[in-house]
Amino acid sequence: MEEGRVDAACAITPRIAAPTVMPLHRSGWVVVRAIVERRRAYRMIDRLKVLEAVGIVLADMLFLSDLRVGLCQLSGLG
Repeated sequence: MEEGRVDAACAITPRIAAPTVMPLHRSGWVVVRAIVERRRAYRMIDRLKVLEAVGIVLADMLFLSDLRVGLCQLSGLG
C-alpha cells in the first residue's frame, strides 16, 4: 500500500503489539502485516480495500503452544 495510508491501515487492524511495516522495492510503498482474529478478518479486508490496499493475504496460524500440546498428546507424554 502507499506509505501515506499506513496509519489508517494500522488503525483498522488490531494486533498483538504493533504491526510490522516494511518498505517495498517500489518507492513510496510498504507492506503492513498484522495478526487478527479470523472472525474479524473479512470486515477488515473490506475496510482496507477502501484505502486501496492490494495484495491482501490471509493465512491460518499455528501457535507453538498449541503445537506442543498436540505433539505431547500424540507421543503419550501429555
